Amino acid sequence: MDIALLIRRTLAVFALAFIANAHASFPATTEYLYNARSGWHPTPAAACQAELAIAGPLYAFDRIELLACYYRYNGGASSFFGNANTRTVCPSNSTLAGGQCTCAAPTYVQDGNACISVQDSQNKNCKALADGLNILGAPMVHHGSPGVTACFGGYVIKGSGGAGGSIGGVASQSELYGPFACSGENASACSVIPKPTAITATCAPGSFPGDVNGVQVCIPPSSTVQAPKTTTSQPPAAGGTAPPLPGAPPGTVESSEQTTCAKGTCTTTTTNKDGTGASTGTTVKTESQGEFCARSPESAGCDKKSDSTFSGSCSGGFVGTGDALQKAVAEAVNKTKCLLDPGTALDGTVSALAAGTFGPELTNASRAIGQFDQSNPLGATCPADMTISVMSASVTIPFSQVCWALQALGYIAVTFTLLYSTIFVVKGF
Repeated sequence: MDIALLIRRTLAVFALAFIANAHASFPATTEYLYNARSGWHPTPAAACQAELAIAGPLYAFDRIELLACYYRYNGGASSFFGNANTRTVCPSNSTLAGGQCTCAAPTYVQDGNACISVQDSQNKNCKALADGLNILGAPMVHHGSPGVTACFGGYVIKGSGGAGGSIGGVASQSELYGPFACSGENASACSVIPKPTAITATCAPGSFPGDVNGVQVCIPPSSTVQAPKTTTSQPPAAGGTAPPLPGAPPGTVESSEQTTCAKGTCTTTTTNKDGTGASTGTTVKTESQGEFCARSPESAGCDKKSDSTFSGSCSGGFVGTGDALQKAVAEAVNKTKCLLDPGTALDGTVSALAAGTFGPELTNASRAIGQFDQSNPLGATCPADMTISVMSASVTIPFSQVCWALQALGYIAVTFTLLYSTIFVVKGF
């Protein structure tokens, strides 16, 4: 099955488990009461226990039979207390009809056995989708414009950055990188624009998925959008005036910058505001993507490069930094080398592997077929029949009657082993 399709279906099931039906009804709740002073309760036992607690410490709850409550006074015999009164109720913001509760539409929608506001329902559903994307741990891919938000499942999802690109000059899919959260925008924002067919993909940040001759590939983006970075000046004391930000136009106490990279060029737009929120000026800086990535290597569209190191010894163990896969391979190779030749582990391991000369113990060797043990693994001779005495009776196990079959199975096992070994060696060429 296509991985992207599987993930889409997983998210769909995950989302549907949380999305409420605004017009559905649900069973009303039955409550129980033995005395008005102890109030209504969700079960007969809870109602009876509440009333007995008021009656005094000598009254101990015994049991419930249908609606009848029984108690014991001062450890004595079981006594009948009374039958519970019942009523059927619905939660707030709903109406009762025929034993069913219906939420007051269009203001409220069902959430389990409760009615919550439409906005609370949207926030809950949006969070469920964002949490599902975070669990998958892959970028969200959509057919909208690259940005730091995207519509998914009818909700506005916010990420940490976006990327978009083209194949053969034709605009293709865009990416939104995690971690994901709800943007806070109303879900109706996704109903006034064409809803993109959102999918998830396993392309690493810095590349986006596309189709080449029907095959999904991961290619570098042609444009990326970074999440806005905002710097705000704080007043030295409560009620004081915030000092202006250094390097910004006079009176600036808040500065926000957003960077968009396309075709190897990055443009950073800085918006400045004063304490009232009025603009104090906007600046635009253009630089190459290489220069931008040198300053911000963690940004979307930048390939983070780091030097990997590896060192250690057979006696003290091995440590490494950088790529986790390279570290694991180097550690496994050197631990094996330690088992074979502790004195030369790590020295020349990489070069020896590249040259195909990783120690004499790994060199090719020739063995004639006659040098392999071809004896019957189940024995060449039959064991004698065995007699066992059990409770004054003797039982004989007749090995002589099955020995021929066991010997035949042994030779068959040897034959199949030799055939498999031959196929294994031949396939290596």
